[in-house]
Amino acid sequence: MVDLAKLYQQFLPEPPKLQLHTSDNIIEYLTRKKAELEQQYSNLPIISDYDDMGKLKTIAEAFNHIKPMRLTQYRLGKRVLPEHIVVETGNKNYVMGFLQLDPSTTSFTSRIANFNELVSLHPHDRFGLFRDERITQVRGKVGKERVAQLNNSSNGSFILFSKQDRIYLDLTYQTIIDIQNRDLDVDLESALKVFITYQEWHHWLFSMFGFAKSFAQAA
Repeated sequence: MVDLAKLYQQFLPEPPKLQLHTSDNIIEYLTRKKAELEQQYSNLPIISDYDDMGKLKTIAEAFNHIKPMRLTQYRLGKRVLPEHIVVETGNKNYVMGFLQLDPSTTSFTSRIANFNELVSLHPHDRFGLFRDERITQVRGKVGKERVAQLNNSSNGSFILFSKQDRIYLDLTYQTIIDIQNRDLDVDLESALKVFITYQEWHHWLFSMFGFAKSFAQAA
């Protein structure tokens, strides 16, 4: 017997993918996707250091196509560090980590203490330790002391990830994934250049990949 469903799929052309060739069309996609992320922001998901670091690595690897950088990790003997990456760009190293564990646990305080030691051991690197602002605040005495020590260092910061920070991380990541999965028919380099050359779409996170602010003039 003829499988009509398979026959139908075989001869019915796939719907055309959205063809994006200009920066204006890329911006149209970003505007729509950003609006979706803003609507979803209040629906707090399970936030994982591992997942967020995976997003950051995906973004860094994508930007590596337009500006060479080396991604590594630091070690501190057998001690456990927060999930992090070291981005080596030219003469500067940027260390970005996430620590979103329950701040009342010893796992939180020991990991931030170990991170602080890295900050001291590498005075020429810039360190940022991120925590989503929607989850439990650090209120314990020891935890607050460790956060203060990091913020008082000359080369490190404990940064609460704001709504804008979260949206831009997820927006950049989702754009890359959509392109890689061919759900978005656009050149990856062209899309990334919109993030680093248009003020509206630039985020401080990109400066940690070595992209200083250098904005295109509006047409």
